[in-house]
Amino acid sequence: MTESLFLLTTVMTLFYIRTHKWILAGITGAFATFTRMVGLVLLVVAVVEFVVHYKVFIRIKCREWAEVFQLIGKKGVWILLMLLGSATYLYINWQITGDPFRFLYYQRTHWHQGFWYFGGVMISQFEHLAHSNRILVGTVFIPNLFAFTLTILLLLYASIKRLNLTHIVYLLGYTFVSFSLSWLLSGARYMVAAAPLFIFLAYFIEKQPPFHILVPLLFLVGLLVTMRWYVLGMPVF
Repeated sequence: MTESLFLLTTVMTLFYIRTHKWILAGITGAFATFTRMVGLVLLVVAVVEFVVHYKVFIRIKCREWAEVFQLIGKKGVWILLMLLGSATYLYINWQITGDPFRFLYYQRTHWHQGFWYFGGVMISQFEHLAHSNRILVGTVFIPNLFAFTLTILLLLYASIKRLNLTHIVYLLGYTFVSFSLSWLLSGARYMVAAAPLFIFLAYFIEKQPPFHILVPLLFLVGLLVTMRWYVLGMPVF
């Protein structure tokens, strides 16, 4: 699975975006988008941070167009390096199969997977919760809904506390894309690679002393239960 490598590259990219080291952000972002297509969310995050930090809209309003173009040409252009990762992956598909989007065919035919509107996916998760067999409910759909609920709560908390905008935008975009799959099996696994989720959770725990023990224990229990499912050969996605 790609989650560990994707987590590493996204953490690096978010750090470089936040510290405005655009060349390094572009390079590490390219590795992230090469690892997983959802890494393209980092491009949106980088643009948002760039616009906010350099007050691009204010400059345009003041009609400082020359300064804006100079700024983008000198610093902002490096953000586009992130596209190189996805472009490389598409090129590999094209070289091997003659179709740059061949991976979509395999997703559709082998996993019945495609993009679907976000609301429909969440409704289907509750329907599967009600009608699927007990094993799938316990190993797939409950973890999916738990991960989604935890993410939404932490996003609301981060917004209320006005935590880092870069992290909020990334987590929001990452969650929306990850939970927009027509046959969502691995929602909980996808969220394991969402770095801001753990940053916000750590901030919340720091402000709420009783959770110093409760949250680690909860994750430990989840780890042991998941390991048991895996050892027994149950469908852990």
